[in-house]
Amino acid sequence: MSETTEKLFIKNMVCQRCVMTVESTFNKLKIPFKNVSLGEVELESKLTNDELRKIEKDLKEAGFELIETRVNKVIENIKQAHDNDKAVNVGELQVWEVSNTSLMDHPFHLHGFFFQVIEENGTAPEYKAWKDSYNLRPKSKIKIAWVPDNRPGEWMYHCHILEHHEAGMMSHFEVVDPTKGPSKGHHHHQHP
Repeated sequence: MSETTEKLFIKNMVCQRCVMTVESTFNKLKIPFKNVSLGEVELESKLTNDELRKIEKDLKEAGFELIETRVNKVIENIKQAHDNDKAVNVGELQVWEVSNTSLMDHPFHLHGFFFQVIEENGTAPEYKAWKDSYNLRPKSKIKIAWVPDNRPGEWMYHCHILEHHEAGMMSHFEVVDPTKGPSKGHHHHQHP
């Protein structure tokens, strides 16, 4: 790895115990960090190539894999580009196209609302059912239809594979009551 970075993305880091193991690895190597969260380490400063090689070796021994730094930049760009999507209005029919351009499955999840798949790869499904998640196979595309009910506030959609979600395959959107306009801050909703 020839580049340096201020954030590292780590594969297989999926639980709090993993976070503690990665923190311990960085402390052992005396490499300062600001924060360690699932799948990601925010560093105090840029790393030398030697430090990066040491981290990569020690993480591999602990069962983790450092994602290439060029991929890090792509992931960071995705996270910055998709943190917030367009607002939607209460009661207004939404028809969204969701694409999987990768070579692996991505289970798409819409928080707090149900949708119907009205098209998959250009073809209507044999039957329609209300869902909050749908597995997009590699190189596939779906159209979903749904209507936001009267629960204004901040909501999200994301890939249900934790590492993908943590790597930036998610976005927030606001449900707006058109008679009242955008909310003044974030509302958090609990879902059963």
